[in-house]
Amino acid sequence: MNKYKRLGKNTLLVFIGNAGSKLIGLVMLPFYTSWLSVEDYGVTDIINVYVSFLVSIVSCCIAESIFIFPKGQKVEKQKQYFSSGIVFVLQAFFVSFLLFGTVDFVSSIYGFSNSFTDYLWLIYGLMAATLLQQFFQQFTRSIDKMIVYGMAGIVLEKGKTIYSYGQPMTALHLITNGKVDVSYPGGSYTLGKGDVISICEICSEIHLLGYTTLEDTTILTYPLTSLDSLNDILQKHEVPEGIRKQLR
Repeated sequence: MNKYKRLGKNTLLVFIGNAGSKLIGLVMLPFYTSWLSVEDYGVTDIINVYVSFLVSIVSCCIAESIFIFPKGQKVEKQKQYFSSGIVFVLQAFFVSFLLFGTVDFVSSIYGFSNSFTDYLWLIYGLMAATLLQQFFQQFTRSIDKMIVYGMAGIVLEKGKTIYSYGQPMTALHLITNGKVDVSYPGGSYTLGKGDVISICEICSEIHLLGYTTLEDTTILTYPLTSLDSLNDILQKHEVPEGIRKQLR
């Protein structure tokens, strides 16, 4: 398959995933509005914040690692990376389960209650499901299984954390559709279509900002392992003008 057919196929798969998330949201909207009050929507948002924050801590960037290291390796090596990653994820689940259980036990003894303790095990379940989804999706992307990756994209929509503070700086991302919230100590701002995620951190080895989608968002990804590889990206890839302008 030549590069143009491959590009067309992958673009179609990403489109299916993006359209699927919108369709699911549209179908579920009447159920949300009939069952949830304004207060319930607020609780839903704070639960999503807890989940995004905890995933970034518990995962230790395993989703990013499982995308980078198996790429281009032999099948046996890819299996080793996958198995090691699964073992780490299970260990992370076990340790976090103990910590959640401790919080539940202490809160029940001392009788204190808040939005975290009231929905403790729901938050744990969502955190576990999100981490597994990110792990499997990034692995399928790494081994070039774009059909599986595109189908996984159906459930990626508003509220997805793209990067958190401290994660490795590995790529530039051009936003082709949607909006992304960029958070930093003391404030935040919004990126939209044509903006480039991570462009202001290009000289750093880690992300100094946090990126979360404000709505269903589509991005183009350009791997960036070092400043030296930036020139290779500009020379060897058909980089959109949005990235070229912001690199001048």
